[in-house]
Amino acid sequence: MRALILDARNARASLAAARALAAGGWTVGIGAPRPDGLAAASRRVSAFHLVPRPEDGPEAFAAALRDAVRAGGYEVVFASSDVDLLALSAARDTIGATVPYPEDAVLRRAMDKLQLTRAAERAGLRVPRTSDDPADLPAMPVVVKERIHGDLAAGGSALTTGTEIVGDPHAARARLAALEAAGGAGFVQELVHGRLVALTVLCDRGQRLVARVQQEALRIWPAEAGTSARARTMAIDEELWAGVERLLGELEWFGLAQLQFLAPPGQAPRLIDLNARFYGSLALAVAAGVNLPALWARLATGRPVPDRVDAPAGVRYQWLEGDLRRMRERRGTRSLGADALACLRWSIGARHSIWALDDPRPFARAAATLVRERLP
Repeated sequence: MRALILDARNARASLAAARALAAGGWTVGIGAPRPDGLAAASRRVSAFHLVPRPEDGPEAFAAALRDAVRAGGYEVVFASSDVDLLALSAARDTIGATVPYPEDAVLRRAMDKLQLTRAAERAGLRVPRTSDDPADLPAMPVVVKERIHGDLAAGGSALTTGTEIVGDPHAARARLAALEAAGGAGFVQELVHGRLVALTVLCDRGQRLVARVQQEALRIWPAEAGTSARARTMAIDEELWAGVERLLGELEWFGLAQLQFLAPPGQAPRLIDLNARFYGSLALAVAAGVNLPALWARLATGRPVPDRVDAPAGVRYQWLEGDLRRMRERRGTRSLGADALACLRWSIGARHSIWALDDPRPFARAAATLVRERLP
């Protein structure tokens, strides 16, 4: 059983996935432009393959990927970034290994945040008010989002644009125009404040649920629109999951989907995004006993998987670098010593994004990078 992970962006998710796949009995290789990434440093990785970024040329990317698959004898190929995922999907018929995602048209429709929002509404899920015209939304500020990130085939950019909060219609229109000038397309949503909640599902080709994980972020970084620096698993919200199941059925989904919600106090959560790839806090699901990468690889290659697995509540996670950066960001609001002590307390007993006692080299590599950057 052999799996390859494309890691052109040096993602923490690639490291978590490599460790999880190895724990599930898979031999793991990494394909990336450079061998100095976090995942490539892991003792769980058996081989490194030089694979250029898709933006360096789709033909060179696909050719190197084919060579890697052939050299490593890989059965299945995963990606940890939207850019790599879309390029992998486009090349799926040529690489000689299983690409464990829904068909290309389904994948692109789900990754288009505007189309996803419309499909979620039809499935009965709550979403932020959304439009492609800032004048349609009754209040400012609003969030400007790119519809689909990293779609190089459609003229998009590989540079991460993220979401941007703007305070007036003129600024929103300027941001939309900038996205269009860069080859992309954008839209606007109302700004929703609330807890970041994620529901992650693995489903087979008939949309049968194989695994479910629900989590909430207790601290995110960057503060306005970041990812989980601290998180914990929650009990499954069956009402919310019913809507998710309807959405995945409409999308004709296969494989992993991490759906992100914002939950305002006392209100129903609103869907804001879907990740179809390995994601930053993946290590939390694995710590909770749901080895999503290994289950996904087995599912994609036709191997048997157990009946549905649900993650229990109360398992904790920390992205230490993000937690430290958020701590320093908030220096003016509370004692730095108190924040550092709280960070240490949370760290004890939590599953970490990078640190692992039995696999220390990725943490050493990350720490060296932070020292060079002099953590701002």
